[in-house]
Amino acid sequence: MEHLARGAAGAAAYDVAVAGPRLGAYFGATRVNGIPTLAAAMWQWEQGWGAALIAAWGTMLQFTAQRRPRPGTQAWELAGQQMAIGGSFQCEQWQLAIALTQGDAWFLHDRP
Repeated sequence: MEHLARGAAGAAAYDVAVAGPRLGAYFGATRVNGIPTLAAAMWQWEQGWGAALIAAWGTMLQFTAQRRPRPGTQAWELAGQQMAIGGSFQCEQWQLAIALTQGDAWFLHDRP
């Protein structure tokens, strides 16, 4: 989660009042600093990739992205962030990094 801390200042500008209620039901939000960490990630993803949260269920968040990361460092870092938020991915970080360069829909899962 260290890489998300860099966006914490920007997250203060993010409308947590709007994001918070939608994220409160997400299982990952129950962790220590869950909502602030999610808000920081969402702010970074919105700024960097034009990502928008379009659905939130108990164990899953669904985003759409307007821009895809380039293969390499961009995709690797974004995959690491997503794996930190969605702790129930059933793939390796490199596999997610490749997928992020090829699609606009993001599904993050965090199951108990």
